[in-house]
Amino acid sequence: MRKIALLTVPLLILGMVSLSADDESFKTDDSMSIEPKIEVGAHSHLTFGIDLDTNATGFTNSTDVDLKVTLIPKSSTMTTGMGDVYGWIKLKDYKWEVTSADGSGKTTAPSIETKLFVGPFSITTYNKPTIDVDYVDPKDDDDNDAPDVATVYDGSGGLTLGYELDPVDLSLGVISRADWKNDDEAAKAHSDCHVHADDGTISDCSVTQNADDQNTENAYAFLGTVGVDVGDSANVEMAVAYGHEYAEKPIGIGAKATFDLNDTIHPHIAFDGQIPEGAANIPWDVGSGLKWDLSEDDKSYFQTDLMMYIPDAGNSILGVSATLKEGDDDTGGLEGLGATLKVSLNDLTSQTGSSTWATEVAAHYKVSGIKPFFDIKFSNAEKAKTAFKAGLELSMVEHLVTTLQYESADITGGSDKGDVTAALKISY
Repeated sequence: MRKIALLTVPLLILGMVSLSADDESFKTDDSMSIEPKIEVGAHSHLTFGIDLDTNATGFTNSTDVDLKVTLIPKSSTMTTGMGDVYGWIKLKDYKWEVTSADGSGKTTAPSIETKLFVGPFSITTYNKPTIDVDYVDPKDDDDNDAPDVATVYDGSGGLTLGYELDPVDLSLGVISRADWKNDDEAAKAHSDCHVHADDGTISDCSVTQNADDQNTENAYAFLGTVGVDVGDSANVEMAVAYGHEYAEKPIGIGAKATFDLNDTIHPHIAFDGQIPEGAANIPWDVGSGLKWDLSEDDKSYFQTDLMMYIPDAGNSILGVSATLKEGDDDTGGLEGLGATLKVSLNDLTSQTGSSTWATEVAAHYKVSGIKPFFDIKFSNAEKAKTAFKAGLELSMVEHLVTTLQYESADITGGSDKGDVTAALKISY
């Protein structure tokens, strides 16, 4: 029932605008026909793999589907006293998977986002909302261990109201930590206490071990953003987030200014701060850097970033990273070649005594539908692993991609001999 309710809320929001419809098209007030636009992207994967540590083998089937339905095209002449009206519904990351371990299926429900535009106003609803303030190093991932200030709230549902009047763009979002109702105990026993893990194992637990997620604390999180276009060469965005009755409810603040110099060099400066309730220290970080485009389509570039993290007074950690990117396939300077070289240095001041570096090198070359590739990541951090991936991708047949690949999470340490896989991917 919850999934149905989450889908009907966006539909009801769009229903705020009165439309007369037949089986094939919408009608505007002047009887002009508007054809809804449907965009579908789908991929079907078949992978055969060998675990070199255990010699286990097997097949995995999975699918990825993205669906976007534009109910009222922006180009239509449908208007109200408040301006043009248009909107869409987007479903992302729907997955169905069955593994050879036990033959059972696993379904990941899609995220649903619906947006309605009425002149300068917009209403957005979504069923997997996240409030996130992280302007410094927003692409923080496994190969970058630099500390980072980020204020993140996850919720069960939410709403964002927006207002755009050039050059200012305002929005106010709210999400609830959980929904308003008790979960059905039978449904909880099935969904929460009978879990198929990624490795195929099944775990069972007592219903009493799973606290109900009813939002009895009335926990909500709020996000306010302000964006300003400063002429044609600069823009500024600022955000404030607050969590009411969340387990941890810091006030998150952040801002970022980006500049364009001759449409080639793009410097930026940003900061994030976090104000925990009752805390004496206010952690914050500041970052700056620039991106220098090496091609007209922005696919080849050099990018450098400098970040300082200040967890408390008198303590700071300085990090720097540099990335050289050659655009994939035919988008870069060299036809068919795609490559990335990234170097990160963390804690240059060594105040924590743990200055580390990390490097990633990746490249591929595609010609006549044949693409050999490799990717290696290594670091001098304590107990660091060296990840390695290499293989061959074949795409001579339209809609079909065949990939032969070897991958190891630690190729030099001997802790992971790796996996060998052969995969078929059908896309449309």
